[in-house]
Amino acid sequence: MDKTRKPFQAGLVIIGEWQVAREKAMEVAARFLEGSNPDAITVLRGDEIPESKVLEALKTRGIFSEKQVVIYRDPDFLVSVKKGLDLGTRLKQAIKEGKDKRAARLLGRLLSEKGLGQEDLVELGPEEIGEMVKNQGLAGDELKALLKNHLEEIKRAISPSSHSGLGLLSWLKKRKKGNHFLIIQLSDRPKNVPLFKEFLEACQVVDLDLSSIKGKAASAGVSQFVREQLKRQGKEMERAGLDEFLRLVGASSLSAIKNELQKLVSLTGNKKRITRQDVLTLVVRHKEEELYRLTEAFRKKDLSSALLSLDLLLEQDIHPLAILAAIRNSIIRTYALKSVSRECSQNSRAGFNQFREAQWPEIKKTLSKIGAGAMSRMHPYSAYLHLASPYSEDELAEMLKELPGLDLAMKGSKLEPRFVLENFFFRHLS
Repeated sequence: MDKTRKPFQAGLVIIGEWQVAREKAMEVAARFLEGSNPDAITVLRGDEIPESKVLEALKTRGIFSEKQVVIYRDPDFLVSVKKGLDLGTRLKQAIKEGKDKRAARLLGRLLSEKGLGQEDLVELGPEEIGEMVKNQGLAGDELKALLKNHLEEIKRAISPSSHSGLGLLSWLKKRKKGNHFLIIQLSDRPKNVPLFKEFLEACQVVDLDLSSIKGKAASAGVSQFVREQLKRQGKEMERAGLDEFLRLVGASSLSAIKNELQKLVSLTGNKKRITRQDVLTLVVRHKEEELYRLTEAFRKKDLSSALLSLDLLLEQDIHPLAILAAIRNSIIRTYALKSVSRECSQNSRAGFNQFREAQWPEIKKTLSKIGAGAMSRMHPYSAYLHLASPYSEDELAEMLKELPGLDLAMKGSKLEPRFVLENFFFRHLS
């Protein structure tokens, strides 16, 4: 659903993943600015910036351009709320995800519900405030950190008007035209948020959320999206190729589809019409295959390729713990093979044919003796590649020691799992 071709209102709501929504947001912003300075576009994240700051941005005259566009991503007041999910639970969730500013605002709202005002925060210490929220499962050090580092956010949130969304809604309703334009991007369609309907009525709307479309309509919508993306690149795809493309890539994530299309466009060069054979040859987005690519890049100590595969897998909603398990298996195989090869006094510089004929039989026998029968059934070339890995046994042993900590960090750390894995890659693949 795209209503952006009607006369401009004061705002636009785009529903869809940021990677896809960004393109539409910038397109609409450019039309509104009519060639004004690109610096007239401001992007603000809802987990970092409260509503009051967005209102300030919308009322501020630009230095280089009279017209201004503010893009507000996933504001607090339009984030889905699960039934029965109270402020305390949402607060713990924000802390777990490392979104401290959002956690501070939720804490402010929680304290407001307890009857506290801004002045009370000055008089009360962390212990007294902790006593008021002790049933919310908030650890003392977490509370102290929020009070120390984000006190102003908590104070602002104690005032209900600072986070309700009503201020922006009022601004949208009053300003049908003007020099400021607001774009609200939502990663998905909010649930149990009554205010959402009012924002849809006050704004133009672009709905890129595949989950809101069912059956044949969903399939038609994704197909149309693919055609439009290709048309912008001066290309088209035959029907059989499109069917094969969607079978391989899936239709649940527009950002994943867009990523794969960009790769396909690049690899087909000057060819205008993409065929089914092109898709079969060039689209390799199977989850299992991408996991294989990741472990191969990791085994080769290829940081850039490993980061790319990690990004692709997370875009496909592969659970980070499944990715960690694949890496763990690769490290264990490499370590075991190198250790056994050393015990067998094998020549690590032997070519594959010599390895297969003279070394692999003895390594297989030793693996079976130590209870690693499954590993002894590896294809000899796969074993050869693992042995060729540039890691030393000491490096592999160090990584194995770190794995339990990574597992724990991804289950209970404030850091997002992506950052935990990326940090691990940077430490050992750089």
